[in-house]
Amino acid sequence: MLRSSGATYELNDDSNELLITYGETEIRVPLGETQALYNGEPVVLSAPARLHDGEVQVERSFVHDLFSHPCHGRS
Repeated sequence: MLRSSGATYELNDDSNELLITYGETEIRVPLGETQALYNGEPVVLSAPARLHDGEVQVERSFVHDLFSHPCHGRS
C-alpha cells in the first residue's frame, strides 16, 4: 500500500522505528509499540507494528486512514 501511494519509508535499525514520509507528512512508527507519531502528534494503534520475515507490518486501517485523509490524521 505504501509503495502505490507514492510515500517513501525506511526502517531505522538503530531505533527500531519505521519512518514514513509523504509530501510534508512524517509518520514515525516504533516497532512493538501501540503509539505512532503523525507529524509529531501521538496516534494510538490497535496493534503494535512488527517485523516479520524482513518486512514491517502495520495495521492496514492505520495506513489507509492516514493517507485517505492526510490533513486530518486519525482520531
